[in-house]
Amino acid sequence: MRVFVASQQTQLADPEFPTLVTIDCANTEPAPINLFNTFDLTALGLYRPAQVEVTKLAPLGDTLDVPASGTAVARFSVINRSRPAKLRAVPLYIRPFAEWSDPNKQFTVTMCRMASANGACTALPSAYTAAQNVPSFFKITVRAPSVNPEYAPWLRRVFLKVWQDRPVQLGTYDAPVAAESVAVRKN
Repeated sequence: MRVFVASQQTQLADPEFPTLVTIDCANTEPAPINLFNTFDLTALGLYRPAQVEVTKLAPLGDTLDVPASGTAVARFSVINRSRPAKLRAVPLYIRPFAEWSDPNKQFTVTMCRMASANGACTALPSAYTAAQNVPSFFKITVRAPSVNPEYAPWLRRVFLKVWQDRPVQLGTYDAPVAAESVAVRKN
């Protein structure tokens, strides 16, 4: 017998949704289920990911125009719609694979947490406990590279990715729960 375990989501599987686990026989005649051909699948714990909304507040469009000298800012709101959870927001710059080793073509990103949507930076990014339905605000500052890479909105993007701590019994890594992005272009 072959056992296939699959998830319709890339990172998060919902153990309460029965069609995510498929058990199939190698032949076309399924065997009757009895004590001799079954197995026990026991969960070590239950992980309920936080329901998080990330909204891009600025820029208004999908592209952040970064001046050749100076910086541009993207602002985001993060709202936890579920029970309080420990979250961590991180900025990511995604670029073509060929440019990973060429710092002259890479945009530089830094991030801070703000007290309000248009407020000043109050803290560096770190894990925080997100209360239910209370927005948190983040500002990502982007600096243009010395070389002007071609504008490719599907290849060069700045993301705000939100991670949630997982219970220790389920692994030591965090799980991504939400993200939002904006294309970057050097002016």
